[in-house]
Amino acid sequence: MQASAWLPGYILGPFRYERTRADDPNDVIPHEDRRELRGARLVAAWLNHTDSREQNTMDVWMAEDPKVADSSPGIVRHYYLDTSDLFGAEWDWDEISRRLGKSYLLDWGDIGADFVTFGIPRRPWERARRTPGFEQFGYFSAENFDPEGWKNEYPNPAFSRATERDNAWMARILSRFDAGDIEALVSLGKFSRPEHARYLADVLEQRLRLILERYLLRLSPLTDARMEEAIISARPISRGGVGCATKPTSTMRRARGGARGRNRRSSTRCPRGKSASRWRMVPSPPTRPTTTRRAMSWSASRMACHAFRCSFTCTISGPARGFRVVGIERPEAP
Repeated sequence: MQASAWLPGYILGPFRYERTRADDPNDVIPHEDRRELRGARLVAAWLNHTDSREQNTMDVWMAEDPKVADSSPGIVRHYYLDTSDLFGAEWDWDEISRRLGKSYLLDWGDIGADFVTFGIPRRPWERARRTPGFEQFGYFSAENFDPEGWKNEYPNPAFSRATERDNAWMARILSRFDAGDIEALVSLGKFSRPEHARYLADVLEQRLRLILERYLLRLSPLTDARMEEAIISARPISRGGVGCATKPTSTMRRARGGARGRNRRSSTRCPRGKSASRWRMVPSPPTRPTTTRRAMSWSASRMACHAFRCSFTCTISGPARGFRVVGIERPEAP
């Protein structure tokens, strides 16, 4: 038996992972094209939320004045429901339980592959094992976890359209969860046995590390580009040895119609070995509208200390109305 709190606001019903809401005039982007829903695939993979589907979502109208909710301005808030199947939920049939996260419930691709190969290749679910002493977590572990190959129970329109850039975007967000954050979240479960809390925290940490290794080493891990007055800065992600960056450098390219100006760069060393760089844009008159392309790159190290370079290019407009970042390009790392 389980119960949950009633969601605040006026219930609108589930949202879909494709198309838009007909009753929301502000919902103009098809859901299968929304990066937050595409990138949510990586969150589901981390937690093994294999039941991520329309029926387990909910939209509510949050009115500024609840007394007149039907006429008051407000916002639509989106929720995920039915998260009780995280961390190793199982079916009554073991053959299905060991496949969760590795194959759809009805996976024509896997069926076709087994038919062609006569079922000879050993599949990941055949290697799935419960951890002795932690059987209540089912098959939830970091062993044989493949972030790129993870699958929902059912094909999800947004998840299926997730691109390398969508997943890298979400990986940069997930990289902000450090070991302390994970332990704090696990503590909310109030496990009766401390070793169960430690096991879950350890598995989540290992699965997150596998996600970051897969998605932060192919596209630039630089993030948090911002412009304050005439200074542009960015932060390279570094977590547990993944995407650890050093030696920031910069180059300057003028786009067509670009402004002539002087550029000064300064580098600062951040805690825990992280590096950050700041660039000051000093325009020369006349101060007419221009577009400048600033390429920023870092000499960085992969796991096992293999050197590579990561970069992105910021497109900056100004200086007639002040500088601001209007675009970021993230080339793939070689």
